[in-house]
Amino acid sequence: MMEDPYIPLGFRFCPTDEELIHYLLLKNYGLVLPSNQIKECNVYACNPDQLPRDFNYALGNELYFFTTRERKYLNGSRPSRTAGDGFWKATSVEQVIKGIDESSIIGYKKKLVFYYKENNKKTNWQMHEYRIGKTDGSAGKESMKMDGFVICRIYERKTRASKSDALAVELFNSFDF
Repeated sequence: MMEDPYIPLGFRFCPTDEELIHYLLLKNYGLVLPSNQIKECNVYACNPDQLPRDFNYALGNELYFFTTRERKYLNGSRPSRTAGDGFWKATSVEQVIKGIDESSIIGYKKKLVFYYKENNKKTNWQMHEYRIGKTDGSAGKESMKMDGFVICRIYERKTRASKSDALAVELFNSFDF
């Protein structure tokens, strides 16, 4: 992994929802972004388990990407959620992200889970998709592209350990080192 010379040793990228919306506003308005761990990538072009191999900069188990979305239908406003061998399915209603003053809405967050198309099998891959409220409409209705960038926070949810895993840990801990 190549180290970024501008990020200090021990740095952890753990942005809040509000901070992610701030990065998104800077990106969408073409302003200078600070050195951060958000890379630009089309997350809908591949399966989520391929992303860590393609982008080897993960801090912990979370990956952050700027990406654009495409419309599901040419005249529609719903985004296409197909990706690689599967699709992202929404798991909850869109959450509102409020500013510091708690009165103004600065963005929205949608939670999604990745499913494989072939057998509709749910995976442990989760995504939080962040978007700002208003877009400038520059893509137009004649394009499949939707307006602006979104930020995707992608991670693999860990499942509970099985009984055999617990027994292995217990056996390991029983040894005196």
